[in-house]
Amino acid sequence: MTLSEIDIDTLGDQGEVSVTRPVRTAVDIARWHGVKEGIVAMDSLFYNQPPFLEAQIRTELEETVHRLVGKRGIENARHALEGSSTLAESPYESLVRQLLNRNGIFPQEQMRIGPYRVDLLWGTLIIEIDGRAKFKDNPDAALKHIERENRLREMGYWIIRITPKEMNMGETEVLRRIVNAKKKSEMTGPVSVPALPPW
Repeated sequence: MTLSEIDIDTLGDQGEVSVTRPVRTAVDIARWHGVKEGIVAMDSLFYNQPPFLEAQIRTELEETVHRLVGKRGIENARHALEGSSTLAESPYESLVRQLLNRNGIFPQEQMRIGPYRVDLLWGTLIIEIDGRAKFKDNPDAALKHIERENRLREMGYWIIRITPKEMNMGETEVLRRIVNAKKKSEMTGPVSVPALPPW
């Protein structure tokens, strides 16, 4: 495909390798692979960026999508941009959020509960998305995690953990587990520590 110069970066000592810029890459992932994949790609652009850069990235995404109006798959990119978030901290967090959103469930992201921050919060249900990397080569991490969960439960929250393996095996079962956990969370009574928005 023909690319505009503003969509290209060059790498190497002599600029001998041409690559698409990250924003264009994310837009093209949405165009060619679908909304779900596009949201994951766009969310990743925002990860760990300060607010002024988040605003700049969103503007670049909007301008790129607008510039490519009429191109194949651009509707996917527009929907991906609408569904993207500056708060996601992993691809699977993005995927779980999308799964819930597609089913009319809109959890809050990265909420603070006491000294803790949780991935997704739906009422009093905490939804955590965990992979093995969190505990790999760190034996104390598992113990700290147990302590954290105990404290959150003592505050009146219900916790469910979703793994990448579960998401890869089937979204329907993940959605069923989350909805069932939500029903159980509604029987725990009021929380003692209210959740606050992310910093």
